[in-house]
Amino acid sequence: MKFNSFLFLLSAAVMMLACSPRSAAVLKKDTPEKNTKMNKLISYIDGNNNVWEIDYSAIHYKPVTKQESSSGLFSGGKNRNIVISPEQYSELQRLAQAALEDKTAQLDKRQMGSALLIYEEGQLILGMDSKVKNSIEGFLREL
Repeated sequence: MKFNSFLFLLSAAVMMLACSPRSAAVLKKDTPEKNTKMNKLISYIDGNNNVWEIDYSAIHYKPVTKQESSSGLFSGGKNRNIVISPEQYSELQRLAQAALEDKTAQLDKRQMGSALLIYEEGQLILGMDSKVKNSIEGFLREL
């Protein structure tokens, strides 16, 4: 129950951040006017509950702490801000689109080890062993 409550609150907080006027203003201010595709914000909560907030130029990594982890032992490391190239952002958008299209990878409820992808139009849950989830997390780990 503790894990589900934390996950719900974390998901709600990430969604509120993604939809806040402040986030939209920052993205609009810093985004090239001619490329509206690059305005999208993606949030990804991996199988360990680390949060990856992705925009067109950077990834903000917010790891789970030992106190927040379900085991009380796992830590995702330190907060990081990672500058990404337009090509890397495009690859992340491609992976997110693949996740949207792969209905076999999607779950109705969040389970241990599954991931949550939050994007402009909504959110979806990816199964722990899905190929697309592993592709997204592999790409993020390499950055």
